[in-house]
Amino acid sequence: MATTFLGDIPGNRFQFVENVASQASGTDSYVPLFRAPQALSVLAAYFIPATAQAGSGTDYKTIQVINRGAAGTGTTVVASKAYSAASLATASFVGAALTVNTAASTVTTSQTLAWYTTSTGSGIATVAGQLQVEYQLT
Repeated sequence: MATTFLGDIPGNRFQFVENVASQASGTDSYVPLFRAPQALSVLAAYFIPATAQAGSGTDYKTIQVINRGAAGTGTTVVASKAYSAASLATASFVGAALTVNTAASTVTTSQTLAWYTTSTGSGIATVAGQLQVEYQLT
């Protein structure tokens, strides 16, 4: 039996969406996203940019969903995508999936997920958009 009634629904699959602001080149960010109501498994994550996202082979941003744990200090990467020249995002293109780290996709009750961006080289400006995370209660 699940911790919440939603976990008892066969095939339960949920998502949350977070609006994220644009960022200047070289600026890294952290945004708390979600606190797990019970154990869950992250199935997919997408960044849906409002406009096309530029990329560069040497100066780029990596977008990550991090499990901060129950204490808020964790650093486990649950999903990520580097916006280098080889992986640009088109405006409103839902197919810009982050790669889910299946070994780290389990989130336990009360753990917190957060959005991180980190710069490589001098980074690039990140456009505003939405982060969508799909999960299933376990």
